[in-house]
Amino acid sequence: MSAEALAARTSMGQTALHFVAVSGDDSIEAARALVTRNPALPQITDSIGATPHYWACLVAPETS
Repeated sequence: MSAEALAARTSMGQTALHFVAVSGDDSIEAARALVTRNPALPQITDSIGATPHYWACLVAPETS
């Protein structure tokens, strides 16, 4: 898949990396592969201005 195709957005402005970011720890390799192919993905914001990193932090379990 091309770097441009990986940056395709849903109607809410989310990329594939936004979805991988909320998928949990098992998706780290998938995130790495996406960002390797398109290094701009982490900076792409969705329709509310949130990056994939924001969503990953939002859904991450709390640790002490």
